[in-house]
Amino acid sequence: MKLVLWLLALAGVAVALALFAGHNDASVTVFWSPYRLDLSLNLVIVVLVAAFALVHAVLRALSALLSMPKQAAQWRIAQRQRTMYMALVEALVQIVSGRFTRARKSAQTAFDQANALAGSQGEGAELRLVRAVAALLQAEAAHSLQDRSGRDELMTVLLQPGAKGSVSDVRDAALMRAARWDLDERDASASLARMDAMSQGAGRRTLTLKIRLKAQRLALRPERALETARLLIKHRAYSELAAASLTRSLVGECVRGARDLSQLMAVWNGLTPSERSLPECMILTAECAMALGGGREQARAWLMPLWARWTQLDAGERVRLVRAFDSAVEGLDMASLGVLESMQRGHPGDPLLQYICGAAFQQRELWGKAQAMLTQALRQPLPLDLARRAWLGLAELAATRGDETAERDAWRSAARADR
Repeated sequence: MKLVLWLLALAGVAVALALFAGHNDASVTVFWSPYRLDLSLNLVIVVLVAAFALVHAVLRALSALLSMPKQAAQWRIAQRQRTMYMALVEALVQIVSGRFTRARKSAQTAFDQANALAGSQGEGAELRLVRAVAALLQAEAAHSLQDRSGRDELMTVLLQPGAKGSVSDVRDAALMRAARWDLDERDASASLARMDAMSQGAGRRTLTLKIRLKAQRLALRPERALETARLLIKHRAYSELAAASLTRSLVGECVRGARDLSQLMAVWNGLTPSERSLPECMILTAECAMALGGGREQARAWLMPLWARWTQLDAGERVRLVRAFDSAVEGLDMASLGVLESMQRGHPGDPLLQYICGAAFQQRELWGKAQAMLTQALRQPLPLDLARRAWLGLAELAATRGDETAERDAWRSAARADR
């Protein structure tokens, strides 16, 4: 459609010019004493247009001739820029592909080209950024090549306040990389110091928090690591399965780090409700309370809620629960004993519940029930340590009623269970 409109317009202009020029009898007279020159108006118009076109062409040619040095300089700058950016991209690709020597050379090329451009056209924000990135890539390659002196020299210049080529985002990136390098060298305190020097916004990023978590665990600061893990889980940095595993691990480190019962209670009170409800956390806390030399009542308070969740526990958690409760069974009250007995009645064929009920009955001096439960438990497979405890319990019961033969057989069975 546009082509048709253009053709119609050109046809209209041609017709107008033909009508004007074909019937134009006007003339132009030029007096130049003592001469007189008569010219057709059409010719004068044509000459003027041609003269204008000629002058315009001459001026354009002269302008192009005079601007050639400037264009040549711009071309050289453009070539250097292309070389600089190409070297920077090559350095990035070679870093990822593991060619660290080539990456270092390419980054050095980009750095040199940026310096040359800064000398010819002045140093701007773009060149400062390129130089900083090139220096960071050189440092990364030097670290991978085990050139710690070269790496540290580059990082010192890059992280120096107000240094040339230092850009805020690149500085944070350099601190983050340096923190990871310190972790590689097992220097947790230096890694944490690097992250503390980062900007506030960069310190809250997911990757930074993950590095901080690793450094805190390496520095044996489980409480701080647990706080960092909570932030990461809140930001959904891990899957549900990984988050649960990480939480269990960190809570375990915090609990195992307690040196007395008061410190253990402080750790427990510092946990969130969801962390306290973890079966492994409750069992481990009770185990640590017993290992610290007491706290049977408190240990039972931690363990009692788990009996109602018996079917939700896996096999390992059930065995640990029985072992921990068996260690804290001394002084068991009748209400707790009723809970155990009702659980055993709800699962009459479970040897673990039969064993713990037998141990609880024996503690409360209910000899008949204790012997029946322990005997039933030993008719099915039990972990060796629990089987040994069951035989020892039967030996004590036999001694109580004066049955030396049954006591001797029970001791022999307990000895065989140790093997």
